[in-house]
Amino acid sequence: MRKLSFIGKTFFISSILLYAAVGKSFSSTSPLKVQAAISLNDDIAQLKSLSVSKNLEMFHTVADKLQKKWANQNQESYEEITVEICNDLTSYDFGLSNYEKQRILTESYAEAALATSKDMSLGRRTFFVRHLHYVPSSEATSITGETWSNLRRRRATLWLSTWQELNSASDAPVNSNVRLIAPNVPDRKYLLTRRLIINGHINPNEIADPQIREKYKADLETYNKATEKFNEQHDYQQIKEGYFPAAARFIIAAYSSTPYNTDELRQYLDKYITDPETKTNILNAVAKNIANSEKANAH
Repeated sequence: MRKLSFIGKTFFISSILLYAAVGKSFSSTSPLKVQAAISLNDDIAQLKSLSVSKNLEMFHTVADKLQKKWANQNQESYEEITVEICNDLTSYDFGLSNYEKQRILTESYAEAALATSKDMSLGRRTFFVRHLHYVPSSEATSITGETWSNLRRRRATLWLSTWQELNSASDAPVNSNVRLIAPNVPDRKYLLTRRLIINGHINPNEIADPQIREKYKADLETYNKATEKFNEQHDYQQIKEGYFPAAARFIIAAYSSTPYNTDELRQYLDKYITDPETKTNILNAVAKNIANSEKANAH
């Protein structure tokens, strides 16, 4: 699984150019990568324009085209464009008559991304799964019976397997008071050009003395790994704070709806959830909701 790489939206061109300046390898960015970033940025701007115009049919047509375009070129960009599609569909008002279609489209794009992308980062996976929260009301007629049971089963698996993966990936809570200390920059007399990179680190290749250069490279690598680990765990903790309650709400609502299947729910909880209290709370909430519904229907 790739390292966590997504919290919120990405500023595409600026992030790539920044990497060129302060990336770990201190290497230049490929012109093709910059060109791809510009193209992706243009595509996102096109989606924004269609969202503002509230033209859902055209948005749907263009979104399909762009998703296919980036699926054939680059997984990262494919995920980025799908994130934007889902964000626009859930953030913009395309008219009351299109509300149901917006929901269906959002779910279809999110499910397509989850099914298509290999080695998706856990941050992105939680983003897409959280768009699959629909539970039909008792008055709904478009999705009932076995159709709903199959959909509920598929989505419960996505929600709970992601819960399990997130729980396994995150260590103990991050101590926000911890401060990682960057390696000391060698005395300028050892540098070839005496130039600092903008993030405060120097390019090791600018150190003339080989022993000092190798030590600085090793110290910098250790610092970068520690920083990456710290930031990753911090991001996981933030995701968990929102994802776990959302997952519990979906599971409770889904299995409180007909056709009831608490045996299936219990099997899923035993498979994916390790905390006994969490499992008990979910099962109790579902049992209470079912009892209340049956009592109301009896009158």
